Amino acid sequence: RVGQLMERLETQLKQLLKQARVESKLSADTDAVAAANLLVAVVNGRINQFSRSGFRQDPTEQWSAQWAILRAGLFR
Repeated sequence: RVGQLMERLETQLKQLLKQARVESKLSADTDAVAAANLLVAVVNGRINQFSRSGFRQDPTEQWSAQWAILRAGLFR
C-alpha cells in the first residue's frame, strides 16, 4: 500500500509540475519527471528518518529552510 501511495504521489507531482511549466512557474530547464522523483525521495527520506528515530525526531524539523532550497532550484 505504501508503494502504491508513493507511486500515486509521484504521478500527481509530475502532472502538477508539467502544468507549472506550461504556466511558466517552473524553470524551463527543470525536468518535471526528475523533479517529481526528487520530491518523492525527500518525502521518503523524511519518513525514514522519523521511523529510524523511533518516531521521536520531528519530520518537519528544518523543513522551511530545506523547502526554500528546493523551491529556489525548481521554481521561478
